[in-house]
Amino acid sequence: MFGQIGEVAPKAVLIGGVAYAAINWAWIGPEIGARTLRADGHIAQCERGFGKSVLAQARDEMSKIPLPTPDPEKEMAARAIRGMANSPLGTFFNMAGQQAGVSLQDTLSVYEAQKRSAKAAYERALKAAKAKTTAKLGKAGDYCGCVADAAVSEAQNEFAIYSGTLTLFRPAKIRDLDTLMIHAQAGNACTHIKGDV
Repeated sequence: MFGQIGEVAPKAVLIGGVAYAAINWAWIGPEIGARTLRADGHIAQCERGFGKSVLAQARDEMSKIPLPTPDPEKEMAARAIRGMANSPLGTFFNMAGQQAGVSLQDTLSVYEAQKRSAKAAYERALKAAKAKTTAKLGKAGDYCGCVADAAVSEAQNEFAIYSGTLTLFRPAKIRDLDTLMIHAQAGNACTHIKGDV
């Protein structure tokens, strides 16, 4: 067959056509594919979806952090001790407690320290969750870039045909780029970047 083509077309044209096809497959097609995905907003759409899933997961995790709620009975006792501290009865309890090595103020101090500790633990957990969320959100560009690369790789032949025909012919696989991106995401080629989102 090539012998017959060689008789009709000069070998230079045949070699040029093969070289043109190879260059389109290896470089131009993938570049056109990547630029098309970026220009048509598919990467930005992926990043928005990634951000939404990260924020939804963060809200879920933050809602599971236990709030530092004070015990109503202990709060009522602390108010009673504060009210009694400067009264004659409080003075009596303080004098009696000093002989035992405990005062009303010591009791209040221990309770207040417990409340501060619980609040600090809550704030640390909240801060850690926010830092984790920020770090994950920072991966959106890397993840969606990887997904776009996977989509272009999956449709490399089609993008080569598309660029080789000077965008006059658009193969079926790349007519719906949303589906191509969704399929690339489902392929799990980029889960190493995505993490546990």
